[in-house]
Amino acid sequence: MQKYKCFFTKMTGCLMVTVLLLCGCAGKNDLEIVTGLEEAAPEVSGQAEPLQESGAQETGGSEPAQISGTAEESPIYVQVTGAVKQPGVYELPKGARVFEAIEKAGGMTEDAKAESINQALEVSDGDMIVLYTQQEWQQMQAGTGADEPAQSASSGSEDDGRININTASLEQLCGISGIGQSRAQSIITYREQNGAFGSIEEIMKVSGIKEGLFQKIKDKIKV
Repeated sequence: MQKYKCFFTKMTGCLMVTVLLLCGCAGKNDLEIVTGLEEAAPEVSGQAEPLQESGAQETGGSEPAQISGTAEESPIYVQVTGAVKQPGVYELPKGARVFEAIEKAGGMTEDAKAESINQALEVSDGDMIVLYTQQEWQQMQAGTGADEPAQSASSGSEDDGRININTASLEQLCGISGIGQSRAQSIITYREQNGAFGSIEEIMKVSGIKEGLFQKIKDKIKV
C-alpha cells in the first residue's frame, strides 16, 4: 500500500511539471508571435512613404510645363510729335491707342487742339502721331477751305473720283479706305516738310504706309 502511494505521488508530480512546461512554451510562443507582428509593422508603413514622395515629385514636375507655355507679344514703336510736352519715339504694347502714346510723350501742351486727332484709334508699328496746336488747326482748316465745303471737295478730288494727295484735306484723306486719321495727318506733315508728292508711289515714304496698303489705295489717289 505504501508502495502505491509513492508511485501515485511521483506520477502526480510528473504531470504537474509537464503542465507547467506546456504553459511556459505556449506563453513563449504567443510572446514571439506578438513581438514578430510589432517588428513587421514598421516595414509595412515604411513601404508606403516612398509612394507619397513619388506622387509629390510627379505633381511638381507638371508645373514648369505650364509656365513655359506663356509667350510675350513684341512691342511696337511710334513717333509722337507736335503739341506734346516730350516729342519722340516711344515703345508701346501691341494694341495700344493714340491717347496712350500721347501720355507716354508727357501729355498735351496747353495750346494743343485735342480735337485734331482721334485719341481712341489703335496705333500700328511705325506710326507717326501728330498733335496740332489750336493755331495750326485753324490755319489748316482755313487753308483747305473749311468754311466752303463745296470748294474744298473740288480742290481734293475731281471728276474721276480720285483724291489728290497734294491738296486733299485731313477729312478727305480719312475718306480713303485704309487711311485713318493718324496716317492722314502723317501725309499732311510729310508734304509740309518735304513739299508736294512727285508721284503716288512717293506716298510709301510716309510713316505707316507700306507696299501692301499702297496697292489697296493706288487707284483712289493721284498727284
